[in-house]
Amino acid sequence: MHLAALKTLAFVAVTAALLLQSTKFPLTSGGLGCISASSNAIGAPVVAHTCSTEDPSKHEWDFTRVIDMQTPVPQPYKIFDVTDGINADGTKLQVWTCVDGNTNQQWIESVNDLTFRWAGTDKCIDLTDGNLTDGNQLQIWTCDLTRNNQNQRWAIKPPLALQQVGSEIGWRGGGVYQTTPCLSASSNTDGAGLVFDNCVEPGGDVTWDTVPSSGSTGQIKTFDGTKCLDVRDGNGTNGNPLQIWSCVEGNINQLWNMDIDGPENSGGKLISWAGTNKCVRAFEIWDCDPNDRYQWWVALPVYSTN
Repeated sequence: MHLAALKTLAFVAVTAALLLQSTKFPLTSGGLGCISASSNAIGAPVVAHTCSTEDPSKHEWDFTRVIDMQTPVPQPYKIFDVTDGINADGTKLQVWTCVDGNTNQQWIESVNDLTFRWAGTDKCIDLTDGNLTDGNQLQIWTCDLTRNNQNQRWAIKPPLALQQVGSEIGWRGGGVYQTTPCLSASSNTDGAGLVFDNCVEPGGDVTWDTVPSSGSTGQIKTFDGTKCLDVRDGNGTNGNPLQIWSCVEGNINQLWNMDIDGPENSGGKLISWAGTNKCVRAFEIWDCDPNDRYQWWVALPVYSTN
């Protein structure tokens, strides 16, 4: 999971807008049930709406993580907001001017059950009465811990014009109110070490072409798939610096998975060296420890319109 603030992109030119669509079967393929702002006005209801109709800016959203919200968000952004901050089943959602630190506007996205929980509460974004009719105002409701309530499950989808070109690997150990740096290769050279770089404007060294999904093992590639995250000399001694190296299919020094969760409040996972109890700790290999904040990572999709 990771903390996220959700804000509409009405009247704002951006490069990575995303759709949030109800997963109520079998209606997802029809474009029904997208989360939408009814207008760009302060206090406008957040509603269910068909994704393919009207101004797309009403139902395209930018995920600005709370960790990056120290900088005031410029107008004319609007953001998901719990009306009057009332923590009660049935409180409706609205859009409101982004206010740095406003707890009514902070959400925890769970990639495990596709829910969005109001941070610090037990309430989730909920499709009111399960009704996908255009204009039905969304609400908060007590989160269903059984994960069976389809009214609280939302799929994150790119608009058709966007293509995922890779992922950024963000470090989550700085705390949810600190700027997230991204794992980067220092150069496109065999043996180059790892550094932290700015996540906001990813380049070839920050964008990783492939990152194994949960439950799978594989290489973590960068520079158009030519270089891979690599355990230097295959040495698993704590503190051995990691490097990038030319990708070699089946090279055990280049096989990783992201199956170990950090603490819930970390919003991160561990990157473990496949077949070992060793993990990526900052720029080194180290014994896996879910409580070690230097081992908390999150894979963030990078989209392009090209």
